[in-house]
Amino acid sequence: MKYQGGMRSFKQKIIESNFTQTQSKKSCFLFENILPKEQAAPLAVEVIQDMKTMALDNYFQSKLFQKKSEWEILTELESLPELDQEYPWTLLVHHLDKYIPSMSDIIKHFNIFPKWSLDDVMGSYSTTNSVTPSHIDSYDVFLLQLSGKRSWSVQYSPKDDYQENQPLRILKEFKPDETFHLEPGDMLYVPHGVAHEATTLETGLSLSIGIQALDLSQLLISTLSADIKEFYLPKAKISQAHSGSDSLMSQKDVVEIRNAVINQVLNKYHFDDALLTYLNQFQDPNKEQEDSIDLDKMNHEEFVEMFSTYPLYRTELSRFFALELDQGIKTAIGSEIYTIERKTFEVLEHIFNQNLEFEIRMPEDSEALEIFYRYYLEDIFFFSID
Repeated sequence: MKYQGGMRSFKQKIIESNFTQTQSKKSCFLFENILPKEQAAPLAVEVIQDMKTMALDNYFQSKLFQKKSEWEILTELESLPELDQEYPWTLLVHHLDKYIPSMSDIIKHFNIFPKWSLDDVMGSYSTTNSVTPSHIDSYDVFLLQLSGKRSWSVQYSPKDDYQENQPLRILKEFKPDETFHLEPGDMLYVPHGVAHEATTLETGLSLSIGIQALDLSQLLISTLSADIKEFYLPKAKISQAHSGSDSLMSQKDVVEIRNAVINQVLNKYHFDDALLTYLNQFQDPNKEQEDSIDLDKMNHEEFVEMFSTYPLYRTELSRFFALELDQGIKTAIGSEIYTIERKTFEVLEHIFNQNLEFEIRMPEDSEALEIFYRYYLEDIFFFSID
């Protein structure tokens, strides 16, 4: 399916299109001209230049792949190949949202999703005739074409079976059900579990915005008792009341219903701690789970002394989760659940909305200081001392 229109508001486009119905069916959806070409063109130039610079710095996560006689991946690049060489290639750079300020203009259009669900914003700069082999992602992805032209083929019920002895994840069998052609300003939604393969028709840049495919309803069903059916009954009635209508509930109605639903379930079943513990596994995707605290960590007194002189910084990809319930605001750090005051919540929310260069200074509030220390013990906050 597809939608045609400009990018006044991403949320508005979802309301105006049939995207919500498509998403529930796990089908792809094409948004044509969602970003005006006059906005896409200068953004593409800026991002491509930044990506080329980042690719030559080992600090950033990037790779270049191409197929000569066999597929190969190049990392730790000292230079980039020429555009007109015999073998087409694709350059991937991850986490552009963390390092390129202009990405915030793109990300703000995805605020229909929780901030913690944003998995990655990856740039893909590919030359004419280059191919991104067929693969399956575990997250939903929005593919936004900023420059050049790209063709995407998708298979809705693929076999999750990959070729052996390949540097890339390539499906053994790929039988496309549908093909989409993207030009600058177009965007394709691909649900998790759908196999997809790209062919670059004209050298250019596309952004891949990954969204965690977190199915809360399945989590509830698997964790709560059979009484959950009684809770879901109002949802069924709402769906019946709106069936056959082209109109959708307002965003305000959706938010109010969602908050009421969450509070009803969590307060009734004391499910809040379990949910926070579950969400906490996404707090820092790169962090390996450990059962004990690093013995080299400073104790609380040493931490406070250091903090009085040096600022803290937030680790890359770290995320902040909190639930506001009748009994207060709760958050998870490591394996522990904490109930925090609203002012502490607002401080943490502000910190996690800043870029990685933001300096975290000593708070006046003792509760916030204790939470900061807990984040330090979990390697979410750290000191950077030359």
